[in-house]
Amino acid sequence: MKGRLSIMSTAPELAAVLAHYGTLPPVLGDGGPTALGRATHERDAVYFTPQRMRASVALIEESVVGDREVPVRVYRPAASTSEKVPTVLWIHGGGWVTGSLHTSDTLSRQIAHDCGAVVVSVDYRLAPEHPWPAGLTDVVDAFTWVRDHIEDFGGDLSRIGVGGDSAGGNLAAALAQRARDEGWPLAAQLLVYPVTDCDVTATYPSRVECADGPYVTWAAVADCIEQYLPSGVDRHDPAVSPIRNSNLSGLAPAVVATVELDSLRDEGDAYAAALSLAGVRVVHYCAPGLPHGAFDMVGRSGAAAQALSRTTAAFAELLGSDVVAARTIDPDPDADSNIPARFLHADRSVMVARAEVSGLVAGQLNAAVLRVGRPIAEAVTAGLAAAVRTAADDLLADPSFVAAVESLPWHDGDRIVALGDSITDDSCSWAEQLHEVIARVKPTVTVINHGVTGATTQEQLARIDLLCRQRPTWVIQLLGTNDARRQGSVNQVRMAEPDQTVVNLNKLTALITGEAGARIVRLTPPPVIEERVNRWEPFAAEQISWRSADVAEIAQLIRALDPAAIDLYSAFGPHQGDLILADGVHPNMGGQSFILRTLIAGLSSTR
Repeated sequence: MKGRLSIMSTAPELAAVLAHYGTLPPVLGDGGPTALGRATHERDAVYFTPQRMRASVALIEESVVGDREVPVRVYRPAASTSEKVPTVLWIHGGGWVTGSLHTSDTLSRQIAHDCGAVVVSVDYRLAPEHPWPAGLTDVVDAFTWVRDHIEDFGGDLSRIGVGGDSAGGNLAAALAQRARDEGWPLAAQLLVYPVTDCDVTATYPSRVECADGPYVTWAAVADCIEQYLPSGVDRHDPAVSPIRNSNLSGLAPAVVATVELDSLRDEGDAYAAALSLAGVRVVHYCAPGLPHGAFDMVGRSGAAAQALSRTTAAFAELLGSDVVAARTIDPDPDADSNIPARFLHADRSVMVARAEVSGLVAGQLNAAVLRVGRPIAEAVTAGLAAAVRTAADDLLADPSFVAAVESLPWHDGDRIVALGDSITDDSCSWAEQLHEVIARVKPTVTVINHGVTGATTQEQLARIDLLCRQRPTWVIQLLGTNDARRQGSVNQVRMAEPDQTVVNLNKLTALITGEAGARIVRLTPPPVIEERVNRWEPFAAEQISWRSADVAEIAQLIRALDPAAIDLYSAFGPHQGDLILADGVHPNMGGQSFILRTLIAGLSSTR
């Protein structure tokens, strides 16, 4: 048997997040332990994956279903190519004692998005006020209602799925067994770190190895089981402990996702093995380095996001989903085909930004600019976001980098605004990587990307109201590349002469420090590779070009203006061939990470 696992065994980025989580003040209130537990669960859901970091859907509706008027929240997907789509009944976790439609929002959105399915999230009654079988009864009633009114949901009776996490996984497994026994159609079941055995005396090594977590302890799970099950209930009843069913044949195909650092790991693994032995089609994956509840932590962990993506992809396949498959998108963020999506963000244009359009409208605008359907645009965007999380994982695997980030003079409530052009606007930029890193290491600090593709210093001056609206305490400024840009295929007119760039930079400094009251950190622009610029056909079509000497001049004048500026131009020098994309102007993924490393090193040593 393994020794007990500690927080240091977690995925690297989660170790820092969970360490910080342990320093959060407790939720206070007068409602007793159950009420405080519920309030803490609600707080945690927002802490680990803020609303802005959750998957997008087309529409969310709230309703009640069945004779008992069980509350539900219905998520309708944006990515669908047909009128009929799968329908999934989703059952939240929380030990049958905590949890709600709000705490299940992250996973409900992700399943709707990734599976192209209508997701019906169920707000079942909770123990101890409503012990077993109240919650299971609500779930069965909701499933029956959805099945009988399928035209109001996904419309396809042959593609109904059920799923849940933790205690919700227990209810989902019990419902799947009931569906088989009753002859109800069920295409697939998704069980995420499920409770499959409510016998707290049963021997599973993980209940000992992971007794102290991280995050969720076995004692907490056992206490929830005791609150859920009234005295006298048979703990081996399959409706309570699905793994105790002696006949598992004929059940719906299953995806069973477990995580390594979880006291429930072994019973979930055992249930997956038992299903497979009974002839059920099973996709089983145990994600290494992750704790119980990890799929709700995708806003803080690239490893969790990757494990969830792998899980939803398997579930989508079992459901026969026609959602656009990620494999149709080039997974390399530096691929030429991904360059437009990295830099063209219509929602950041000045008029649209001032209008503060919704995420749905912004997604439609960006898809239109890219001349693709919204599902493809979203798939590309999701791939780029995953690449940023992976880059952050790599950065945070370096202890010296983590130490430098921890030493930064940014404190609780600070708001860091990245002010720049397309090098900053890039979906994989240093600013996006900084956002991911800071969310994990200093989660009470906010990073905002205020980069705009094509922006000169003059154009960012015209947008100063939008910057001030972000209430920055620090502004990191990376501008000048587009002042050096030349327009026209013959005359090649420079967008701003050097003296005008200096005037604009001084005006920006006055406005940032005076109007916004923020501190400013300047970076020189990285070099361009003129030969690549001249070969890049999209630039030729737009009649734009850059000269290496012009960018070098901009870097020199910024150094003269601010001797404390962080000199990317010089830092890139010997490495530029390996750090810049095929277009000759924009850093590749490695180059963007290099910018962030250089920025962090400069800030930690001089500020």
